[in-house]
Amino acid sequence: MCCAGPSYGQLIFCNRGYCLVVDPFTGAKVSPPHLPYSDEYEKLGCQGLPLQLALAEYSLSAILTAPLASPNSHLLVRAYNSLFDWPVGSDSWSQVRFPGVRIEKIVEFNGQFIAMDHLQQIYTLDLDPQLALQEIAINCPPDLTEDTDESSKASWLVVCGNMLLMIVQVTSESSDYLTTVSTLHRLDMSTKPAKWVGMEKLDNWTIFVGRDLRNPPFSCMSPERWGGRSKCVYYADDPALSSPPWTVHGLGNEPNPSDDPALRYYIRTWCYKNKM
Repeated sequence: MCCAGPSYGQLIFCNRGYCLVVDPFTGAKVSPPHLPYSDEYEKLGCQGLPLQLALAEYSLSAILTAPLASPNSHLLVRAYNSLFDWPVGSDSWSQVRFPGVRIEKIVEFNGQFIAMDHLQQIYTLDLDPQLALQEIAINCPPDLTEDTDESSKASWLVVCGNMLLMIVQVTSESSDYLTTVSTLHRLDMSTKPAKWVGMEKLDNWTIFVGRDLRNPPFSCMSPERWGGRSKCVYYADDPALSSPPWTVHGLGNEPNPSDDPALRYYIRTWCYKNKM
């Protein structure tokens, strides 16, 4: 089985439509019903595993909406171009499809679930009375729409106190080094349409994000208490592709600690010694 993500202290595993929610400390397990992949997944074969199902498994990730013991807990599974919802303890899933759209992030903000797709479009997500996505009319941060030669862009949704933020990371390549700039935007839903408002600083917060979409971003207040840095983004890369596996980027005009080669070994040892 492949790990589809951590959520509320549980690890969620999936394999060929079967899911398993595991408490890593007690070993307790919860087994939802089989995911209701439709007949279209069975039409194309690929070494014994249907091609569409293989693509779904590759892009699959999962979260809980509340602790398992909560009476309103749901398991949400994002697979390819579908979103599945299992009310914990029930005997069936519900599904919503959106061809051409891939939901990549789901967060809970002010009692409401907000989703973002691979094109940075924002939606509200309703679980009751039925699973539904409603697009929010909103502007797009300018650093996502500007074309920049030799650059790559990534974005994340993260709740930070009473704010819903989008982190945009733009990495540019020159002849001999990479430059990474992280910008910050706050969602303002008091206007119609809603809009992203640029922020220049984050005060005494820091944010953790990563390449792997199965790991949800999170924020932390006063990171200096455990040796971290405020006004920064900690970025977890694939250890097989990057050394060190953690880098630290300043937000806005803040300097990038990871640009100092003397700090790179410190960042790696901090991650494993103090955090793990």
